[in-house]
Amino acid sequence: MAKTMDITLVVFPPNYVDWQRCQVKGYVYDSRRQRWILRRTPIPDVVYDRYIPHDLQAASCRRAFQLRGIPIFNPPFGGKYGVYRRLLHDPAIAPHLPETRLLTGERGWSSKLAAWRKVYLKPDKGSKGKGIIRMSLAGEEEVVLEPTGGQRQHLRRKAAWRWLKSRTLGQRYLIQRAIEPARWKGRIYDLRVLVQRGKRGQWEVTGGSARVAGNGITCNLHTGASAAPLSEALAESGVNVTAEQVFALSLRIAHALSRHYPGLAELGLDFLVDREGRVWFLEANSRPGRGIFSRIGDLQGRLTAVRRPLEYARYLAGKEAG
Repeated sequence: MAKTMDITLVVFPPNYVDWQRCQVKGYVYDSRRQRWILRRTPIPDVVYDRYIPHDLQAASCRRAFQLRGIPIFNPPFGGKYGVYRRLLHDPAIAPHLPETRLLTGERGWSSKLAAWRKVYLKPDKGSKGKGIIRMSLAGEEEVVLEPTGGQRQHLRRKAAWRWLKSRTLGQRYLIQRAIEPARWKGRIYDLRVLVQRGKRGQWEVTGGSARVAGNGITCNLHTGASAAPLSEALAESGVNVTAEQVFALSLRIAHALSRHYPGLAELGLDFLVDREGRVWFLEANSRPGRGIFSRIGDLQGRLTAVRRPLEYARYLAGKEAG
């Protein structure tokens, strides 16, 4: 895609930047040999940040690009709880947020479990469905535990807390009220919407899909879910919700988050529709994949998802030059 747009695309990690020589050592695709070639190139005009580890070297590299006036877009933003707290201030978004608290100790966990009866526990900076635990009360003292990729257990409340404490030790976790989801063909599903900035710098909805759960507790593709067309899942699950409504809320969330995180240019937004047809926003991912489009046979959506970051990079380069 970059080649068709006359853009030189270089893939490089932070430690391959040579600031003294104003060069990066990175991989450039050789279409003739159909493989990636390691070579030195000038420092890029624009940087599209897809680096995942939150390490000091990456943070230093990002600052160095910014100090030199080189646009860098889509850097990582705060954890799930920070996003939740910021979105609570938008009156159009707040009604779509399930109640969420930080997991601070046994008393808070126990009181929320008693009040909500079923909860999800999520790592604040987790991704791909890893580390998520579903808990529900069976009676007053028995807790049903369902960890991602693990076996369901029935424990007394004290034992459940000890188990949870050992699993979350050293990590910041959230406790979130569980929503009873609508079902499609007898299975729970959620919605993933991809929003991106395009060639004029404006947020646009690229597309989305339903993610239908397998046997697990989440609808993440990395934990065994399958993909289906978003409109089809909504229409056939009997809820009074349209794709246009979900897309409008997606744009509202993208605009709200980019006010707090100005470098954002691409977001994967996850939603759940409950049995009454209410749309709930679950989380935002600044490193979204594009596999959903291939899985549902949307070739045009796949091409648009790949093209828009390149268009936005060209927009930033032109804006800087101007």
